[in-house]
Amino acid sequence: MAEIEIPRSVVRGMVALSVLAVAVVVLMLTETEPNLGMWVFAVVMVLAAVGFWAAYFYQRAKNRRGE
Repeated sequence: MAEIEIPRSVVRGMVALSVLAVAVVVLMLTETEPNLGMWVFAVVMVLAAVGFWAAYFYQRAKNRRGE
C-alpha cells in the first residue's frame, strides 16, 4: 500500500465532522418528531467519521511499525 500522509487540515476537518456527527445523533435522539432523512444523514456522518478514524489509526500504527 502506498504511503499516504494526511494533512493536518484534513484531520482537523474530520475532528469537526466527528463532533458534528455526535451532535446530530444527540439532536435526533432528543427530537420530538424525528424523520428518516435526518436519521440517514446522522448515520452517514457517523459512518464517515468512524471509517476515517479507523483508516487513520491503522495507517499510523503501520507507519510506527516501519512497514
